Amino acid sequence: MQGFAGTLLKTTQDCIFWKDTERRFLGANKAFLDYFGFPNEDVIIGKTAEDLGFHKDPEPYKSDEYRVLAGEALKLVPGTCFCRGEERDIMVSKYPIYEEGKITGVVGSFIDVTEGIRHERKIEELNKKLEKALKNEKHVRSLMNEFMSRMRLEIRKPINAISSLSYIDRDIDDADRLRGDMAKIYASSHYVAKLANDLLDMRAMEGEKLTFDEQRIALAEIADGIETVASDIARTKDLDFTVERDFPADICLLCDPGRVQQVALNMIMNAINFTDRGGTVTVQIHAEVKQRQKVHLTITVTDTGCGIGARYLSRIFEPFFREKRNPNKYGTGTGLGLTIAKHLVEAMRGEITVESEEDLGSVFTATMVFGQ
Repeated sequence: MQGFAGTLLKTTQDCIFWKDTERRFLGANKAFLDYFGFPNEDVIIGKTAEDLGFHKDPEPYKSDEYRVLAGEALKLVPGTCFCRGEERDIMVSKYPIYEEGKITGVVGSFIDVTEGIRHERKIEELNKKLEKALKNEKHVRSLMNEFMSRMRLEIRKPINAISSLSYIDRDIDDADRLRGDMAKIYASSHYVAKLANDLLDMRAMEGEKLTFDEQRIALAEIADGIETVASDIARTKDLDFTVERDFPADICLLCDPGRVQQVALNMIMNAINFTDRGGTVTVQIHAEVKQRQKVHLTITVTDTGCGIGARYLSRIFEPFFREKRNPNKYGTGTGLGLTIAKHLVEAMRGEITVESEEDLGSVFTATMVFGQ
């Protein structure tokens, strides 16, 4: 083409092409050839888009061009094409070519909109992530408000007990009554300390600042500590509580014993809290040495308690989460024990799982791997 039309075709940035009634290329402008990396028109003339492998699925493009050859004009239709080994997003316009009132071909143009679409997709993904984050934040805030409401009641009871008993007992000489009240004060202060430690652990976990004091220690010593603390607590509810040991007597771990005991006791306390008086809580501690002298430790806590409803099971390790249960029967608590146990287990290169059925009890299993 010569003159103004030829100059326009050479200089425009849109990719322009024209075809005959058989949809074979008759020519294309410089932008089109440069886009696909063709040295000249000879590469495309007489060929169809299918011959050149422009489209993954050519049928929609063939259909569009037959519509144009029937007299329809198509403007800015979204599509894709393969260019230099990459699938690109394009917007295509196609019009019929008329000569003496008769359609003799198709003229078309397209622009590459890949970057814009990718940018839009990124924005859409970011918006979805932001929406999810805001939803999670609202959910956490709701849980936190519920938690703080529970804690006002939960803290008030032991604090009031400590305050009132210590005031009343100032002038009492009855040794038996004093011993009983001191036991209540101790239990109340222990509970408050446990609550404070849970909150501090949660703060540390949020900031990824959990600390571990590793030492080489006999697993039997860790098990002794777990059994001593848990059996006293289980006794207050007349539970059938047992600790089953399945490991060599001389096996040692390189670990933070306090953290291992914390994991076990948090699972055990959950079992005790949600098991009715007279029920059963069993702790199994299993360990064996496997490849590369690593000790695989498994702590399983099984109870005959109220169990966990199926719709709550997936949320049981969420912070502050507690299934709605009768607080007079099962207490309120912080809802942090299992969350902390999960964080600790994962920090010790392990995992914690739960199996449960409502009214039939639960089984919590923590597995961890330690050096010797």
